[in-house]
Amino acid sequence: MNLQRRTLMTASVAAAVGAGAAGRVAAQKDRDEREIDPDDTLTEGAPSVVGDLKRFSTTAFGAEMTGAYVMNDGTLFHSVQHPHRENPDPWNKGGLGYYREFQFEFDGTNDEFEEPSPPSGEEQDYTRAAEAEFEVLIQEGDEINGGTERWG
Repeated sequence: MNLQRRTLMTASVAAAVGAGAAGRVAAQKDRDEREIDPDDTLTEGAPSVVGDLKRFSTTAFGAEMTGAYVMNDGTLFHSVQHPHRENPDPWNKGGLGYYREFQFEFDGTNDEFEEPSPPSGEEQDYTRAAEAEFEVLIQEGDEINGGTERWG
C-alpha cells in the first residue's frame, strides 16, 4: 500500500469531490425532481466513510466529477461528465477544468477552504466550489488538432 502524502491527498480529494459529504449523496431522475430524502443514509452500495468528509465542491445537475487530480502546486483538476442538456452554458456540456486561484496546502488538514452549502434551486445547474471558481479549459465539441477533430 502506498501511503505517501501525495497519494493520500489525491485519494482524499477524490473521496471529497466524489462523495460530497456523508448522508448528502443523492441523484434525481429528472430536473423537475430536485428534492432528496435526507433520511436515506443507508442506501445499499452507496459510498460510506468512517469519520467526516468536508465538501469542497458540487457539480452541475445530472453530471458527475471524474478523474480528480491534484498537481504538485495543489491545483485540483477534474472532468465534468454528461451534465443535463438544459443546464445553462457552459454547464450543459461535458468538459475538463480546474479551480482557479485555489491550491491545496498539503499540510494534512482541510482548513484552507470553507465548505459550501448543499446546492439548492439554480445552484444545482453549475459547478460550485469553496471560495474558488471552476475554470472550464475544454468542452465536448471544441475543435482540436487544428480543427480537424472535435474533443469528447
